Amino acid sequence: MAEAYIQPNILKWARGRLSYTESFVATKFKMDVVEYKKWETGISRPSFSQAKKLADLFYVPFGYLYLQNPPERFDRIPDLRTMASRGVKEPSPNLQAVINDVISQQKWYKSYLLENGSKPLGFIGGFSAETPIDVITASIRKELGIPDRWHSYVRNTSDYILRWIAHAETKRISILRSGIVGNSTSRDLDPREFRGFAICDEVAPYIFINSKDSDTAKVFTLVHELVHLWIGASGISSIDEPTATHDDGVLQIERYCNRVAADLLIPAEGVSHSSVDVSLILKDSHVYHVSPFVVLYRYHDLGMVSSHDFHQLYDVIEDISSEKLPNEKKDTESGGSFYNNLFAKSGKPFIDALVGSVLEGRTLYRDAAQLLNVKTSVIDRIAERRGLL
Repeated sequence: MAEAYIQPNILKWARGRLSYTESFVATKFKMDVVEYKKWETGISRPSFSQAKKLADLFYVPFGYLYLQNPPERFDRIPDLRTMASRGVKEPSPNLQAVINDVISQQKWYKSYLLENGSKPLGFIGGFSAETPIDVITASIRKELGIPDRWHSYVRNTSDYILRWIAHAETKRISILRSGIVGNSTSRDLDPREFRGFAICDEVAPYIFINSKDSDTAKVFTLVHELVHLWIGASGISSIDEPTATHDDGVLQIERYCNRVAADLLIPAEGVSHSSVDVSLILKDSHVYHVSPFVVLYRYHDLGMVSSHDFHQLYDVIEDISSEKLPNEKKDTESGGSFYNNLFAKSGKPFIDALVGSVLEGRTLYRDAAQLLNVKTSVIDRIAERRGLL
């Protein structure tokens, strides 16, 4: 059996980036861990077929295993993650895979839009992190057609998310939601690693939301990423929900996006409390479809909570948060309609454009299926469900 002359140090690197143990990998190959260790030390080598299986197991291109040194990290989107209580690590293979998938989709959609005469969106990148908050808030509300107190018109937090998405899509902003890589239910996206990211493009702006997060967190992330688009700042976000205690470790751009998002979600107009306690914060959390921490932060920002009271209230809410709070439902990818999940993962505007292009003979079924991570036979069924056939 032909041996694969892969590099032992690359094998060790590929395993380590996934935090796989040597025993775990050995089990996958039905071999003794001592024998597997020989592969990583170069004493022995895997067969060609075993090396291919290793590449698949470690989610790396097969050719990587032959490199002399691990590839340098290449950030296709600026990494703005600034977790206050823990260090930020290199993006995991799952996060990198999702970014690559979304960028591939965004590139296709941008080309499609340009070919069909779409013009740049003037509000994308039209502001900066120095813009007064009331000015950028007014622009977002105007462009997206956000009515006053519309948080009170919705049935629940899930409905609120869908309304934000629907309004954004009318302005050609694509918002994707998923909690897994592609259709692989074994590759979850960890909200502790990232909550979302934005691709700022004047023709085809994109936002991705991690569906494994709570509904209230997704609301805040979505609006936070919208602000990223307005100030022209692409980036991966995984910041603790805004609190005054965490400002020192947070990048200026993230602090700014947090403040604008909080202003959009809890407008100052109509909010006036002479005293604020935990019960009021929990109640208003339900009213505004955001977490209690966002409410606390906002009321502190508005001067309704002193710094002393802020810290006390924060500690109490943190204790309560160890239990499931109202509106803290999380999405799962195992249930629900396959097509509903697909539409959430890729966005209806993109799907309609892609499938329409296939039906017009401008895009191959194979290429469309690859962009959607589905079989070619699914394309026509999507067309039927979207009323394109």
